[in-house]
Amino acid sequence: MEETKTILIIDDSQENLSVLERLITHLGYQADLCRDGLEAIERAGQRSYEMIFTDVNMPRMNGIEFLQSIRSKGDTTPVVMITGFPSITLAVESMKKGASDFITKPFQMGHIEHIITRTLREKSLQQKNRYLEGELRNKKKIEELNENLQSKIEELSIMYSTGEMACHSENMEDLFDRMIEMASSITKGEDISILIIDRETDALVPKRLHGDGNLIHPIPLREGAIGKAVLENRTLMIPAGKLSPISAAGKTNSNFLALPMAIKDEVFGSLNISKASPFSAKELHLLNNMLSKFTMAIENHALYESIYENLTDTLRSLVMAVEAKDLYTKDHSQRVTDLAILIANEMGRSRAEMETLRFSGFIHDIGKIGIQDTILLKPGSLTDTEWESIRTHPVIGENIVKPLKFLHEERLIIRHHHERFDGTGYPDGIKGEEIPLLARILAVADTYDAMTSSRPYRTAKGHDFAVEEIIRSRNTQLDPLAADAFLACVRSYGMQKAADRIPWHKISAVVQSIF
Repeated sequence: MEETKTILIIDDSQENLSVLERLITHLGYQADLCRDGLEAIERAGQRSYEMIFTDVNMPRMNGIEFLQSIRSKGDTTPVVMITGFPSITLAVESMKKGASDFITKPFQMGHIEHIITRTLREKSLQQKNRYLEGELRNKKKIEELNENLQSKIEELSIMYSTGEMACHSENMEDLFDRMIEMASSITKGEDISILIIDRETDALVPKRLHGDGNLIHPIPLREGAIGKAVLENRTLMIPAGKLSPISAAGKTNSNFLALPMAIKDEVFGSLNISKASPFSAKELHLLNNMLSKFTMAIENHALYESIYENLTDTLRSLVMAVEAKDLYTKDHSQRVTDLAILIANEMGRSRAEMETLRFSGFIHDIGKIGIQDTILLKPGSLTDTEWESIRTHPVIGENIVKPLKFLHEERLIIRHHHERFDGTGYPDGIKGEEIPLLARILAVADTYDAMTSSRPYRTAKGHDFAVEEIIRSRNTQLDPLAADAFLACVRSYGMQKAADRIPWHKISAVVQSIF
């Protein structure tokens, strides 16, 4: 059941109190009566009222003083002033102090009902308005929080993507491509370039260009704004219309940003971005975060490549030492590598797999360095014991590279390149797809070159013979898919029924174009 609403009546006249009480009770409200302002203040402090009627002239505290007192405490209850001597001055003063209305004695039922109905309706509207204003403020606050949250999520997503791109880039070239991609995603820049310092010419030369407004000529380090910014390792930001056409790579009517790239405070290049809109603080923050991750990855790649090159050069030297001893096998490793890459490319294998073949193919026979020269260079047929010795070279080769943990795939290729598809190969006698795919591919190339190369104990077979033998060896010695890819290469490069050998100069050129 709904509680009866209470209206407070303040008047020093008992007659007026009684009249108003009867009128209010008749209208369905409950009346609470006070004789002056001080008593009313005490009552108002104990409970809340729907509205208040107060006489203006009262002892101890009049109506105006009462109104001022409750308003100073933040009480917004509607107050209707009562007087027997109305005047415009009094009405204006009452309204200024916060009164809701002003009535005169004697009271009339209709008038009182109208005032109560209107005042309470206005109070309800004001409450709803305050509620809606509060809801609107809350909504705006929530929207602002959501916007901030979305912005943070977007920022974290970009930072995570940056880290993932930097960590999973396969090589330095891939890193630069991904850096351009991420910079474009962050800024929506129209023209983006990466310039790298060429120490020989003392100039910035283009490494990557994205967009149609980039200049491609080298920029001297000591000339132009961008050259100086890189030389001094400081960020450069130039507003639209202020960029000299010879200062940087970008449109002169765009906002331009150059961010030097450095490893351990040594600048090696610059990321440059041009776009129509100004660069925001958020974009600068994300770009700097991106650069820190990518430059760290570049440093790691550079270190890895340096170590990798030193080790691979050592291994290549060992292979060359093997081939130098045996003139019959001179350049065998390079030919096998080129042909294996050609087959892998025909099979649609990835660039990373072809990179693995490029290295492992060259060192696949490195284990022969552990075989006695008297066996390797023997002009006649080999004995069973000598054949057993020859067959140890894949294991010897694997053991040579095994300490190099990052050559896992290469190690498997070296060990298994003499396995047969039917399981009768060596050293492990594994078959089919148990043999690593790249080893199966290399086996086809190795088989072809072995047949078409002269050995101390036999003369070379012709190209046609080798092709027919590879066709015959599908599903027995060789993986049929790799063999078919080899045959497709033979057809593609016009080598079917060719003279004596594959035109290796043509194959080498094709392989170079792949990389």
